[in-house]
Amino acid sequence: MKRVIGIAVLCGIIGLLVAPTSAKEVAVKAGGALYFGDDVSYGGAVAVDVPTPFLEGRIFVSPFVDIYPFGGPSDSNVKIGAGGVSVLYKALAGEGVHVYGGVGGGMGQVRFQDESKSGGMFAVMGGLQYAATEKISVFAQGKFLAIMTDDIRVGTVVGNRATFEGPKKFTVQAGIAFNVGQ
Repeated sequence: MKRVIGIAVLCGIIGLLVAPTSAKEVAVKAGGALYFGDDVSYGGAVAVDVPTPFLEGRIFVSPFVDIYPFGGPSDSNVKIGAGGVSVLYKALAGEGVHVYGGVGGGMGQVRFQDESKSGGMFAVMGGLQYAATEKISVFAQGKFLAIMTDDIRVGTVVGNRATFEGPKKFTVQAGIAFNVGQ
């Protein structure tokens, strides 16, 4: 899990370095999340949306970390974490409302009982963000999260050995975005 968070932090630093210094609105997002696996797991999500100069500032680089440490009744020992960077396209949909979509990649990790597997991660997301004030917004997004691991089957115990299948599931995230910058 430390490796996943480290990679996400590194991607965030790279994203901040390539962003223009006159970036108008960097949004720091934090919220709760639901992961729809065999059971619903819950956790948290953090992302930083950094504008780029492409397409008049509508393209954003967004480093993120998603952590689902709490499972439902049959997944109670499953912990899932993912970290990486997304590229988002944001469009104005009305007064203070932005809709967005994007794709991302990075690393993910699944833990079940005493076993742990890491692998590449791919994400596709879409959502909306509403500006409640000039500096605070609320957001809601859906994300398809696929962690590429081998010989893993989440939630199944065969004999005394846990086997896993790389999680490829849908998540829903909602929370608050703090707009920082100019």
